[in-house]
Amino acid sequence: MIKDINTDISSPLLSFADDTRVFKTISSKKDSSQLQKDLNKIYKWAKMNNMKFNEDKFEFIKFGKKGNHITQQTSVRDLGLILSDDATFDQHIEKTVSKCRQRMGYILRTFHTREPETLLTLWKALVIPIIDHCSQLWAPYKQGHIMQLEALQRTLTSTIKRTPAPQDDTVNKLHIWAVHNRVTINHKKTVVMHFHISNDISPLPC
Repeated sequence: MIKDINTDISSPLLSFADDTRVFKTISSKKDSSQLQKDLNKIYKWAKMNNMKFNEDKFEFIKFGKKGNHITQQTSVRDLGLILSDDATFDQHIEKTVSKCRQRMGYILRTFHTREPETLLTLWKALVIPIIDHCSQLWAPYKQGHIMQLEALQRTLTSTIKRTPAPQDDTVNKLHIWAVHNRVTINHKKTVVMHFHISNDISPLPC
């Protein structure tokens, strides 16, 4: 049903499930006017299809200097990824670390066992997916962020039964990647992803 939402819309529009993003480069009043016309057409489409937008979830982010009638945000959450107007992912990394800490606390409170097999299974099933989500985009390069992520893994290895004290030895013997190794791999994936997109090998979804 939502497939025809971009009919007669000149501004780029991306939809995934019930999330829709409209964006346009504004370099003149004409561009601004065209974007508003496109928004009006989207509202008209909703009315024709007996749909109503949830205006409480409307978000706007601007990469530039000029304002807009919509309340401007310094960051928005899009498909689980926090995008900031300074083009960094600091807020997303902090949120990711916080969410992983909560998940680790849940694991250690709920499961009394400290056997390696059980804890590693829970780590890979409940924590790693949070770290890996869109990590090709936000993979940290600042030492402070990497250390925060490493601390999550140290929390795991320090509680596992009969593991040696040195962190590197523990990680090696348990056959799990250190976070900085995951980051290095993700940086390489980022380069490949950008190459594919820029050469239309892996085009953006529409």
